[in-house]
Amino acid sequence: MDSDLCVLFALNGRTYGLEAVRVLEVMGFRPLTPLPDPEPGVKGVISLRGAIVPVVDLRSAFRLPATAYSRFHVILVVDVAGRRVGLIADEIIDVTRMPRQELQAVASLPPGLPAHLVAALGHTADKPVVLLCLDGLLDPGPSTRGERRHGQDSDHR
Repeated sequence: MDSDLCVLFALNGRTYGLEAVRVLEVMGFRPLTPLPDPEPGVKGVISLRGAIVPVVDLRSAFRLPATAYSRFHVILVVDVAGRRVGLIADEIIDVTRMPRQELQAVASLPPGLPAHLVAALGHTADKPVVLLCLDGLLDPGPSTRGERRHGQDSDHR
């Protein structure tokens, strides 16, 4: 983590955090344009000032039960490996400082937390916080599914 300032948000009753410098914008939930055969977790795209932004449901990444989206959900637009990506969360909780010296390494994680998505564990005055590692969220390179399709297409020629 490069910065102490974190954006805290809720997801299925648990508190998560992201480095504030990685959060480009927070917006109210809006309808998504679905994609045909999207990558796992990608629920659709939004147009943000002329740019098409894929939107990922973090519930999928953490294998949490799906929920119907409402106007109370939020989309955090973040930078993942130089790409803008929207993340659906239940609500924004706070923007707060989480001093690095108070963060714990992720040697042992609670059940249901994929290690590649967790940067550290911290806490606020009243709740534990799971700080996310955005670089583990999306593969910035070509998708293996796309490569597989390309290979399948060349096999059928």
